[in-house]
Amino acid sequence: MKRKNFKLPLSGHIIDVQWVEDLIDDHEASGDWSHENWAIRLDSGLTKPEAQAILIHECSHAVSDVYGLKLEENQIRVLAEGLQQMLAKFLKEIK
Repeated sequence: MKRKNFKLPLSGHIIDVQWVEDLIDDHEASGDWSHENWAIRLDSGLTKPEAQAILIHECSHAVSDVYGLKLEENQIRVLAEGLQQMLAKFLKEIK
């Protein structure tokens, strides 16, 4: 099943979230953020939990860039992992 691209708002901007085939093979990463293109790319072969984790990670990069936080990769990783844990619990609680 082909996944649909979608858009996310951030501080008056629209980020295009795109599913890309074989991104891992071509790019050696399962996701990436482009400030220049206002786009997040995700490998279309990711499982749902993997895609959610990578999306949160790439959204953290976007927030850091847009708000001038200049977070390092290890800070992004820790922030994204914490957000993923909290959001997973939140989404289970919402009926």
